[in-house]
Amino acid sequence: MNNSSLSNPIATVTSINPTMFIVKTIDSVSTCYSYDTTIVTPYVVDTTINIAGKSNYCFGETLTTTYTLNPAITGTQWYWNSNPVPGATTNSYQPATSGVYWATITQNGCSDSTQSTVFTIHALPNAAFTIDKDVQCVTNNLFTLTNLTTVSDNAAINYLWQFSDGTTDQTPSTTKTFATVGNFFVNLLATTVDGCTDNISKTVRTVTNGKPDFSWDSICTNRPVWFKNLSNENGAAANYLWDFKNGDTSVLKTPLAVIYNTPGVYNVTLSIATIGCETQPIPISKKVIVNKSTPAIRYPDVTVVEGYTKYLHVRSNVGNIYDWQPQTQLNKYGENYPLFTAVNDVRYLIAITDQHTCVTIDTMQIFVLKEPGYYLPTAFTPNGDGLNDVVRPYMIGMKGLRSFSIYNRGGNLIFRTTKVGEGWDGTYKGEKQPPAVYVWMLEYFDSDNKVVMAKGTLTLVR
Repeated sequence: MNNSSLSNPIATVTSINPTMFIVKTIDSVSTCYSYDTTIVTPYVVDTTINIAGKSNYCFGETLTTTYTLNPAITGTQWYWNSNPVPGATTNSYQPATSGVYWATITQNGCSDSTQSTVFTIHALPNAAFTIDKDVQCVTNNLFTLTNLTTVSDNAAINYLWQFSDGTTDQTPSTTKTFATVGNFFVNLLATTVDGCTDNISKTVRTVTNGKPDFSWDSICTNRPVWFKNLSNENGAAANYLWDFKNGDTSVLKTPLAVIYNTPGVYNVTLSIATIGCETQPIPISKKVIVNKSTPAIRYPDVTVVEGYTKYLHVRSNVGNIYDWQPQTQLNKYGENYPLFTAVNDVRYLIAITDQHTCVTIDTMQIFVLKEPGYYLPTAFTPNGDGLNDVVRPYMIGMKGLRSFSIYNRGGNLIFRTTKVGEGWDGTYKGEKQPPAVYVWMLEYFDSDNKVVMAKGTLTLVR
């Protein structure tokens, strides 16, 4: 108590047990006195932080540590390095950054600060090393491995070199010799004193002399061909010499495109000399056949009414790769039988590529009818080739079809439909009709919904 003679002294409780205070009051005139008693029971604030999980991590690990407080605590503010953490006001907290964590708390109206706890995320080492020359001849090879590992917090690092021949080394940098020809695995494992690790692996080779080989796509005159180098270098760099027997040579591993102007057979040669075995270049020759393209053709012009669709067909005995240009109004541009939707006139160039890369560019002209009325061809060829196999009226700007009929030379009705888009396939009662001139009659509704009648002749060609 700061002063026992004051009417309102300040009492300090130094024990967790209840403390009794007695006050004696004396009348200054009569000297009469009396006693009052009060008991002060202190509350203890639990400042303990319970830690679930570990306090030290390596960068990249999944953080699972949780700090929790006494559930009886009614007010909390967590701090990180003396800075309040925004929104961290519950009785539990998961740290995510290295630093010192603690909390101010309120319990039973009393405030205090918790104990502090240190949480650390250690830096990972960045394992790195260089190899002076990763491909060497099997004789007298000596690979120099220079360690370039770093760690941002400058922690001490231990090293373990692991080689695929089963040997290891613990020096920071080292050298290594391999006794046989092949690919060898080199792994450097770096571990800091805090237990954080990183590793890096590389492959080295020991080789003997190379073996030349090459391939090529089928060749067509006046088109570039790329020769593919398939030589076995046994892991070493190599010097090359190509002779294409058309007057061109190359020292590149992968030569530039070569063009042959004349069809025929050419004995192409490739020589190889690998590093370490330069004194004995090895050649190989192969017979290369140069082909020529099939002459191009122009297909019969095709007429289609605007808004209608029609399958287009180009020859399939020239090649098997198709490219229609321009790429417009077709459902597919890489086939020989695409569906055309009539919008505008178009002139197609169809590039057909065969197995030898020879390209033939055929031509097809499409005309699109846009005037209001109807259109019927004067002839059709129902022979099953997908071209002009069915005859049907095309309505342009009209309201609809009333009927479309076909009559033979004897005046007999052999076909009739009232469905738009339905046409005659050249048969009657399942029998193919002979080549002849047939009469057609058409009734349709014009734009004013009036019935219009038309008739004409049609030639069936087989």
